[in-house]
Amino acid sequence: FSPKFLFINGDDKSMFTLWVHGVFYYLDLLFLVIGLCALFVKNKTLWVFILSLILISPIPSALSNLGQSYAIRSQLLAPFLIFLIGFGIYYFIFALKGKLRIYISVILLALYSIQVLNFANIYFFRNPIYNSEAFNLSTRVLSRYLSLQEGGEVFVINGEPRTPLKHYLFYTNSLNRNTTELLEEMYRPKNYKLKNINFVDC
Repeated sequence: FSPKFLFINGDDKSMFTLWVHGVFYYLDLLFLVIGLCALFVKNKTLWVFILSLILISPIPSALSNLGQSYAIRSQLLAPFLIFLIGFGIYYFIFALKGKLRIYISVILLALYSIQVLNFANIYFFRNPIYNSEAFNLSTRVLSRYLSLQEGGEVFVINGEPRTPLKHYLFYTNSLNRNTTELLEEMYRPKNYKLKNINFVDC
């Protein structure tokens, strides 16, 4: 239920977050409050039911001992909050009369369009740059580069040579029966060499 998670930064794990955008838009907070109040006035039974489901939805995150990640385990929360936000928008617009309803609808459409464009800018242009290591971009680039090396000896120097070797095998899809036999031979003397690529420590 953290406003930071829902509206400001999202999850703490880089794989599940954009860091500068929450799960919902800022404007959704207003309509979430309106929807919660309006549903209470319109249908108390449904309000109790929805609120009960919202209150139990974070239980998987609370019971987990795998750190503080909410994006996957607590996503049961999202549909019910979306329902309340949608009801809040509906109630707000249809509480207005005449041309004011049209003007407010156009303003809301414009505000949501700006927020969607902001999200698209973050997701498609900014996040791939500042959050690239969440998806091992440098490791993928290195693996691709190594896969293109055909002549001469190549040395990959790392404090733990098995790590870049594992990444190379994974990202180039090189793990097969032949490489499995080579890996067995490599791991005994700790001489990590695959074709012309040497994985060595410092």
